[in-house]
Amino acid sequence: MPAAEVRGVVLEAGKIFDPVKEAETVGVRGMIPEEGGKALARHRLDDNCERQLSNAVNVAYSMSYTFHAMSSFFRRDDVALTGLGKFYIKRSTAEREDALDLSRYLLRRGGRVKLMGLCQPKMNYDEPSKGDALYAMELTVAMEKLQYEKYLALSKAAEEAKDMELQDYVCTKYLHPQVKLIKKHSEYVSQLRRVGKGQGTYLFDRVLKSKMK
Repeated sequence: MPAAEVRGVVLEAGKIFDPVKEAETVGVRGMIPEEGGKALARHRLDDNCERQLSNAVNVAYSMSYTFHAMSSFFRRDDVALTGLGKFYIKRSTAEREDALDLSRYLLRRGGRVKLMGLCQPKMNYDEPSKGDALYAMELTVAMEKLQYEKYLALSKAAEEAKDMELQDYVCTKYLHPQVKLIKKHSEYVSQLRRVGKGQGTYLFDRVLKSKMK
């Protein structure tokens, strides 16, 4: 049986992979940088994917910050829609956990997380024609659709870089769940439109609170 050649390495007959020979041929220094400050774990992480991942971290933190503000509004004593207050603090916590998960993933890939400044969120959601609950929930659906676009851009960047691992991670952990969130919260918008302001919103809030116990 003739000798096999893998990545320029001539192997003995019957062998398909010699890790040491391959590593030596590729060059250990080429695979593992010796300079300080460079990531040893980085492998096939495209620069654009790194930027998009870092952006996704900042988007998730911004969403968490905004949902915290919305929760604070509905927990005010002159608003007293505590179900919505609880709903938004849970959404805030979930987004913060997403930001941490994205950060950990980026670091596992040998990337660098760059945190940006957060914009001060809107602090008053009272809208005379729609009411505060409906206005806030419509705003929530719009923000979640925009966040979906951010994750989609990250998935496209991974596809262009032929980074299948990153693409699978984004689709499984973020794109698919985001579609479910948009659907669920769109239903809340429809329900709030049906019940109207005042007592209808109050009853919606009570039901929402009971679902989160």
